[in-house]
Amino acid sequence: MPLLRIARYRGGVLLLYRDVGVLLDPSTHVGTGDGTDYYVFISHAHIDHSRGLSIASFRRYATYQTIALCRSRGQNIDGVYGVRYGDIFSLPYGVSVEVLNAGHILGSAIFRVETPEAVILYTGDFNTVRSFTVEPAETARCDIAIIESTYGSPNFILPPRGRVYLDLVSWMVRCLNDGYTPVIQTDVLGNSQELNTVINKLTNVKVYVHPRVARYNRVYEEYGCQLKYSVSGIDFLDGVYIVPKDIFLDNPRFKVGFASGWALRFSNDRYPIPFSDHADFKSIIGYIEEIKPKKVYTFHGGIYDRVLAKEIMSRVNIDASPLPDYDR
Repeated sequence: MPLLRIARYRGGVLLLYRDVGVLLDPSTHVGTGDGTDYYVFISHAHIDHSRGLSIASFRRYATYQTIALCRSRGQNIDGVYGVRYGDIFSLPYGVSVEVLNAGHILGSAIFRVETPEAVILYTGDFNTVRSFTVEPAETARCDIAIIESTYGSPNFILPPRGRVYLDLVSWMVRCLNDGYTPVIQTDVLGNSQELNTVINKLTNVKVYVHPRVARYNRVYEEYGCQLKYSVSGIDFLDGVYIVPKDIFLDNPRFKVGFASGWALRFSNDRYPIPFSDHADFKSIIGYIEEIKPKKVYTFHGGIYDRVLAKEIMSRVNIDASPLPDYDR
């Protein structure tokens, strides 16, 4: 009878071998006293993946960059062990966890978990496209892959980044020449820093960022990313303004763009900037073809978990299904 179990648990992923539990990106507290020795590994600093850093009752691991990003927003993460890419942690019963680069945002990690029964690769959020701020995701052979499916539909194939960047610059220049402030609504962590860098490298346009963006910019700078920007409130400016995507804007002197993979599907009356720090559908399929697992579980994509699993079986001929829930 197999001793290895793989399932959704507490909003994350549980890899259970005998009584050793490798818990990846949990979002809710895990009770103690069930006889399991838990080790919590956090893939990156986006809040939907990093809540588990605050579960003080277990050993928690994250990259130093992830720890710094979470601390910058005031998250309580005392006692977390800092890790680096290439680190390998040996756990009981021959279980080990290796840390690889996920290519998603600063400090994002893929975890390769080796057990006596199988090698499992958990991507968390990942991206295979080289960017100005992070290197692309690393690959590693495995028996079982747990793949994020945020853009796990054939409808999500992003344009080449070079084309997106040039379109963005052209739109910004048009706005400024017409007397408007171009405003980019996007994720405050990841997309904002990449776009800030793109604008710095490709133009002489001044970059202004919202204070919620600036706190993450400072961490990127601490880890070697060169950013030129000024911090500003919502006002008419002589440059481009990068703001959180949930900020309400009602200024006739603003022209608003929306930077996200979701801009492929909707942008309302905003200028669409189809750009993302996630792998798109084509990149996900290519990544699976490269790592050559025998089984794929899809995860963290909602309705796209099932869509992606079906596409993997059809296109790559690998057994795939949404990650099952944990059943004691």
